[in-house]
Amino acid sequence: MKRIILMGLLLSAMNLLAAACGSARCTRKAEKSATENKTVMVSDKTLPEDSPRDTELKPNSPYSMLPPIVIYKTRADYRHLVPIQISEAGEVLSFPSASDLGTPNHYAYPVELADGFLWDQRGVGLRSVFLDLTYEEYAALEHPSTDMLLRHVRDKKPFTFLAVCDRRYLQDETADGLNRYIAQGMPGANILINETDMIFAR
Repeated sequence: MKRIILMGLLLSAMNLLAAACGSARCTRKAEKSATENKTVMVSDKTLPEDSPRDTELKPNSPYSMLPPIVIYKTRADYRHLVPIQISEAGEVLSFPSASDLGTPNHYAYPVELADGFLWDQRGVGLRSVFLDLTYEEYAALEHPSTDMLLRHVRDKKPFTFLAVCDRRYLQDETADGLNRYIAQGMPGANILINETDMIFAR
């Protein structure tokens, strides 16, 4: 008799334990589902409804796949001098090969724009400096070393103006189109350096 009672109590305890475990699983599943739903809701509301989503350059924007259009001015006439990139510590980060410069009569000189602005064709940036070597002189070098290039740096702070254009405001990507863009105050441009007395649109 005692054995039957004991077996009954044991079965009852097992049933209660199974029910508790099932309830816990359901609870965890429900919590997980609620969390996932909450994450989706938060994700959907990451940006306010009135945020300028269509005016931001997103990673998958067609403009983000194109090379930047850089407009700049320099302290002196460096149009025919070769730019390289150096670090803050003065080390060479990158320099062009002879083929990167183009070919004779078709070198990648900057395009002259209005008011002394230049349209970059080589890929200048904040770390660019100009050598005292012309495109022709540089193209004639055989295996230039970084030490040799550093000895030929002419100006370590050559820019008085440097900006990346916002293609959304360009009517056409020609010299005339860029001149109109400059005359409009370069709307949307990322102005990296401006030591001129010109005021640009924001």
